[in-house]
Order: sequence, then structure tokens, then C-alpha cells
Amino acid sequence: YELTTERLRITTGIFNQHIDEVELYRVKDILVVRRWWMRLIGLGTIHIETSDRTLPSIDIHAVSDAIE
Repeated sequence: YELTTERLRITTGIFNQHIDEVELYRVKDILVVRRWWMRLIGLGTIHIETSDRTLPSIDIHAVSDAIE
């Protein structure tokens, strides 16, 4: 994951890479989920809802200090 001032870039794959970008103005809602065991070790999952047709929702797992 790479976050710039204008977009979120998601790169997946090791040998064959797939790069997906979401413009930040398309982000509609953000939800942070912290299960009890994740709170113990300071992690959280960020769920992002977008108006992008190819990537309507994004989950970023195991983010350190997800609510700050």
C-alpha cells in the first residue's frame, strides 16, 4: 500500500504485479475494526468504501495504530 496526497495505490503479487489506484476524492467512508486480540497487540483493520467501479471496497489488514 502506498498513500499519496491524491491517491491510494495497492500493489499485489510477487512475480506478476497488479497495481490498482483509487483517487482519494472517491473515498466515501472509512471503518476501523479492532477485535479484542488486535487491541492487545496494537493492530486494526481499515475498511474503505469507495465510489470506484473497479474497487468498491478495500480492506487493509493488520495496520499498526489504525485509529491514530
